[in-house]
Amino acid sequence: MLISTDNVGEDPLWQMYNVMRGRDFIHLGMLKTLRYFLGRYNIIGHTVQAILNTMEFFLRDLHADQHILGYQVNFRTDGNSPEEIRLGHLTVGFQAEEPPVLKHLTIESSRYREAIDAMVSDLASQLNLAA
Repeated sequence: MLISTDNVGEDPLWQMYNVMRGRDFIHLGMLKTLRYFLGRYNIIGHTVQAILNTMEFFLRDLHADQHILGYQVNFRTDGNSPEEIRLGHLTVGFQAEEPPVLKHLTIESSRYREAIDAMVSDLASQLNLAA
């Protein structure tokens, strides 16, 4: 039996299982949700806004449940040329950050001089009371 936090990927940002599985979950969820728009709507402002809102709501819920640390949904004009739009091709995007798994914990240990000072102070007050 193997218990591990990492996969064998080469990119260290994508080696953690929870990050890869989280991104897979996001992709599958968006595919299931956004395929509703395909073939049903024309590319107009309302449709683009509806798609962006759908993506926003999906990522907002993941963020509220702390499955992602933050996100951003975007539509860039450089990815949507008039030629691509005329062909029915629309490009939208998102950025999200999955929380990393705790893999390394450093504990710093040192002496605590103030405890001795407090003990000496307590002894002095106790001895003064006893005398």
